[in-house]
Amino acid sequence: MIIQPVILAGGSGTRLWPLSRDNFPKPFLNIFGSNSLFQDTLIRLKTLNGNNPIVVSNKNHKFLIQEQLNIIDRSDCSIILEPTPKNTAPALTLAAIKSLSVSKDSLLICLPADHLIESETDFIDSLNKGITKAKDGSIVTFGIPPTEPKTGYGYMECSNIKNGVSELIQFIEKPKKKLALDMFNSRNYLWNSGIFMMRADTWISLISQYAPSILENCELAMKNSDIDGVFISPNKTYMDLCPNISIDYAVMEKINSDAHLKFNSWVIPINSGWSDVGTWKEIWNQGIHDKYGNQTLGNIYTKDVTNSILINQSNNLAVIGLSDIAIIQTPDATLVTPFNQDDNLKELVTSLESQNPKIKEDQNTVKRPWGEYKILEEGSGFQVKKLTINAKSSISLQSHNKRSEHWTVINGAPIVTNGNNKTTLMKNESIYIPKNAKHRIENPNDGIVEIIEVQIGDYIEEDDIIRYEDQYNRTSDD
Repeated sequence: MIIQPVILAGGSGTRLWPLSRDNFPKPFLNIFGSNSLFQDTLIRLKTLNGNNPIVVSNKNHKFLIQEQLNIIDRSDCSIILEPTPKNTAPALTLAAIKSLSVSKDSLLICLPADHLIESETDFIDSLNKGITKAKDGSIVTFGIPPTEPKTGYGYMECSNIKNGVSELIQFIEKPKKKLALDMFNSRNYLWNSGIFMMRADTWISLISQYAPSILENCELAMKNSDIDGVFISPNKTYMDLCPNISIDYAVMEKINSDAHLKFNSWVIPINSGWSDVGTWKEIWNQGIHDKYGNQTLGNIYTKDVTNSILINQSNNLAVIGLSDIAIIQTPDATLVTPFNQDDNLKELVTSLESQNPKIKEDQNTVKRPWGEYKILEEGSGFQVKKLTINAKSSISLQSHNKRSEHWTVINGAPIVTNGNNKTTLMKNESIYIPKNAKHRIENPNDGIVEIIEVQIGDYIEEDDIIRYEDQYNRTSDD
């Protein structure tokens, strides 16, 4: 039997705004150490005797995923790019279809991409224990012994614990405070980690029974998908018809209440040190603190501040006389919230999004397949960016209908195309790109190229790009 890891990396991590944004969400942030949570998820699977992972994510993360996989030498993954976010049930269905196309005898291990695991060895031991149970067609879930009566987690009721394996009685999704306390005190409940294990054909059978429209449209979307190397892009027309629903709501909460269902379901506790690091308080819990209990990053100045997390990606941040608080400052936004208000952040970001959609999508620094750009200043009719072009990379050959651009080289020696002319610019040299002129920046060297770009025009949004040639196979709509 093929052991097939499936990494679900499509979430936006709203509760970690403003650090986490739609186009650079929580799984890809370097919150702890030099690797992202996504990279650490893949690294810990190296000791599992499994097939190359299938990653399911948003199409907007294509080049971000590719970059992070290349850094950890995991370019062997298959990557399914959802054209429209549809939650975890369609995502797992796409992965199951892909897995069954490789082998009719495959076992799925479904893992969120944004969990923190302290002991890799203990975690893999728990997964291996589940493999034995799941091979026979059973459903295996993995639970976390609760440390407090949290209302933001789903719970699983367990019984008949033998050799670290329990029967699964029922799921309870995000209970009220009293019920959470009762379950915590009973010691018969575990937090739902969101990690599942089952045969691929078992999942297909379940989704066929409980959400047939998901299976029908996912099968059609995969049948009519576009394939570009390791990237699989399911057909958008069919994916748009899929319900937006989680694995829990679509299937898992129903399996133990259905008397006609023949599947056994089990829970294996994970005692490896686990966190979904889903709130700023949880980031603080897992962080390294100074003698005042503070976790800080950036230019921070404090007086009488205790037990807080302070992150500054801008100029300077000074804080006086506060405790149990998160202050997160990025170049374009600042969040100030007591830890006990963490659960309200998602609602706040939804409100902000209705007033300013960009504030949820991107920070001032935006990743591109060729490198990144950072917005330094913007106003009516102008925008100033710093472009960083990676070694052996180039932007597309493109033009703009509504803006002109001025480029000044501050590092490197790029080859610049401007209309019919091509030239090499050196540090402190500049060039003017008029409207409608075809242009490109190429970096043929081993070091990075850095350019200050000044855009001037009536309209300076990113969709004013016409692409003619692109080494990353992007179109003008990407």
